[in-house]
Amino acid sequence: MARISLSLCLSATLFANTVFGLIGALTTHIMLPLKGTLIALFAGRHLSRAASLNELGLGQDLAYLIWRIRVRSITPVALIFVFLNVLGVLHRSP
Repeated sequence: MARISLSLCLSATLFANTVFGLIGALTTHIMLPLKGTLIALFAGRHLSRAASLNELGLGQDLAYLIWRIRVRSITPVALIFVFLNVLGVLHRSP
């Protein structure tokens, strides 16, 4: 039974891709950037200062301040740009 389902998935195409290729592309190009953006938003906006200080162990110095600014503002914007680039919204003209 597994051999039949595997052979059907290898030969079936959807959007000019096999089922396994489509799942791989969906996971790599859409779910990973989206998950990274959501984790960065959660860690920067909803995780309390005490919890993040405790988990990171950076102390109250400049390293923690840089991490907090980066995870709150720079990382989500950068990951949104990656996501838009993968979707083909951002095009570079030659």
